[in-house]
Amino acid sequence: MKRFVAALAIVAAGAAHAATHGAATGGGSYYVEWTSEPDPLPLNALFALRVRVLRGDDRATPVAGAQVTASAWMPEHNHGTTLQPDVAPQADGSATVTGLLLHMPGHWELRIGVAANGQMERVVFPVDLEP
Repeated sequence: MKRFVAALAIVAAGAAHAATHGAATGGGSYYVEWTSEPDPLPLNALFALRVRVLRGDDRATPVAGAQVTASAWMPEHNHGTTLQPDVAPQADGSATVTGLLLHMPGHWELRIGVAANGQMERVVFPVDLEP
């Protein structure tokens, strides 16, 4: 719980300065935006994401009640991270993901899933970490 609270404080303090990444989900129903703390994503250190889910047709309207999942995958090594992240919905409709760790350099994928209005879709963000 302490890790979660500390990560929320980090995200709240740093989100205004972090770069925003965004892309449409595979089916196009949603547009997912995220920022990280710290930014850029660190190698072998915990980080947090602030995720917003927007309607895919206007990319400005938040999707009420969207459930977010998050994971990281290293496709060339066929494995994920060593930790299971926690996802906490926020009052403003966004979600905070804590406990993410990219433990080795190379090509990773941040995979964010969205479930809302009876639909489930996913978006994959490529991440390349240098040693």
